[in-house]
Amino acid sequence: NGCTTTASDTVIVNTLPTVGLTKNITSDAICQNDTVIFTANTGDNYSYVWKDNAEELDNENENENIYHFVTFADIEESTETGDHVFTVTITDGNECSNTDTITITVNATPVLTEEHNRVKCYGNGNAYIDLTVYNVIGDNNPTYVWTKEETTVGADEDLNGIGAGDYTVEVATATCSSTMTITIEQP
Repeated sequence: NGCTTTASDTVIVNTLPTVGLTKNITSDAICQNDTVIFTANTGDNYSYVWKDNAEELDNENENENIYHFVTFADIEESTETGDHVFTVTITDGNECSNTDTITITVNATPVLTEEHNRVKCYGNGNAYIDLTVYNVIGDNNPTYVWTKEETTVGADEDLNGIGAGDYTVEVATATCSSTMTITIEQP
């Protein structure tokens, strides 16, 4: 019969949003008690979903292009050590989504507690500091540097036979360190 029909339709292909995920540090490893700030690109009608190791994170504002990863270490609970794969998924106003990731390794930070006594008689050196170190994972030989008024006074875990003053200890592992200052008083 020789009949033909022509039809046309316009298909709009939207571009994916550009994520551009960055972090405020150059290293890919941090210690517990450090903070990393992740930033993704902004755009009109963008929404953001942040995840750490596939677990969705609670960001104060769901449309926030910045996420603060704050780590911590104490005796009762600490940020999990090891690799943390941070993912942000951006969805634009056309419901097009794109994802980017950055991996950060969190290393254990020594957690310090102490007990001490005061000098019993004015001017005597009969005080002690008993230091306890927690959260030393895979590194059983941390180093200790004790100082008093910027002078090194010890390299062991504890100090004995000391006088009054402020003592600062730095406990270091192969990857992280912690410091603490203790004041020894006298009558």
